[in-house]
Amino acid sequence: MGILDTPIWRRTSNNFRGSLGFGSVVGESNHSKSMSKKSKQEVVDETVIERAKVYGAVVTSHENIGLSWTALIQQHFGIKLDHPIPPELVAQMMVAFKMQRAARVYHPDNYVDGQAYMGFAEHMQGRPGVPFEGESSRETPSSK
Repeated sequence: MGILDTPIWRRTSNNFRGSLGFGSVVGESNHSKSMSKKSKQEVVDETVIERAKVYGAVVTSHENIGLSWTALIQQHFGIKLDHPIPPELVAQMMVAFKMQRAARVYHPDNYVDGQAYMGFAEHMQGRPGVPFEGESSRETPSSK
């Protein structure tokens, strides 16, 4: 079993989580006091599960975002891209988006989402076309 067989948000190694700053218990801010008994990893896990219920399969969602962004870029700049923006690049761009927000003001959601997007990017780049655990590659919220 390789490192990519387990998504980043599912890994339980304290060394790995600690190196990202997610090994401690949430509760350092007023916003997160309601979650003081949960680790950041648990919060990320719950966030990923809840958002999948709303937005559907991660890979499909990121593929569709990539198609939309490709169309917008092509129209805006009057160019033709050779291929759509791949789903792993969408996730990487979302990490950048969340970190830009975090650089401006502290909000725990930026770090929770950022970690989840890193896991998505790692999975999609390392295992292209492979759905995440518990979801089909073309699952939508209405197909559940």
